[in-house]
Amino acid sequence: MAVVAGAGDGLGLDGVVPLRAGPDRQRLHGRLVAAGLLPNTPPVYRRFSARTASARREGGFPDLIDTLREVHVPPPWPDAGAFVREMPQYFRLDRTRGQPYALYVAAEKDTLRQLLTGWLAEYGLPVSVVPGFGSQSYADLVRRCLAHEDREAVLWQRTI
Repeated sequence: MAVVAGAGDGLGLDGVVPLRAGPDRQRLHGRLVAAGLLPNTPPVYRRFSARTASARREGGFPDLIDTLREVHVPPPWPDAGAFVREMPQYFRLDRTRGQPYALYVAAEKDTLRQLLTGWLAEYGLPVSVVPGFGSQSYADLVRRCLAHEDREAVLWQRTI
């Protein structure tokens, strides 16, 4: 994906900022700031947010990742045959079986979950989001996951 900004966008942008996966608004703003295309100030961020939302409503800007709002719908199939045909894509062997360590990947921000799960799905690596606050329920869930391992677990964490 490339986000194209031009002179007529009302933000004073002129250039292309390539992104390999759908960004969230904050990440996209950060990329534009890092590229020197926008100043990093609250008024500019608010204007950027309003303009990109308007452009999305008009169909002229790609959707941004929104990890806080989802519509949870179980996947439907038109018939049993369609269900059976699709099941092979959901089957996965444990690709890490036989390796000396169980690798777990963690991210501090939920928007990285989208990127990491996309990159690591084919390898069957678990991705965990661990924001800056603790959760006993989540700690218990991780403990239950690790209880099934018969090898040492290694955590790789990515923060930004």
